[in-house]
Amino acid sequence: MRDLATGKFITNGEVVLVLSPLGVGKTHLAVAITQEVIVADYTVLFFPSTTLASALANAHAVGNRKICHEWLDLFLDHRSALA
Repeated sequence: MRDLATGKFITNGEVVLVLSPLGVGKTHLAVAITQEVIVADYTVLFFPSTTLASALANAHAVGNRKICHEWLDLFLDHRSALA
């Protein structure tokens, strides 16, 4: 966990995915890591996975691939800004 707080995963181009049962502290952990990497002068893109899943499901339901591409571009632009 201490390695995550350094932000080294960002400079290595890695992604952190935290999975566990409901109510064990995933969001709390993610917020703590986010705060530490912001202090280390990184830019952070933070949103619940449900937000992404809903946006993509809605876009798919109406056949709007543009929204899917916008989310992907947002993610890729964010990652390239860190490189």
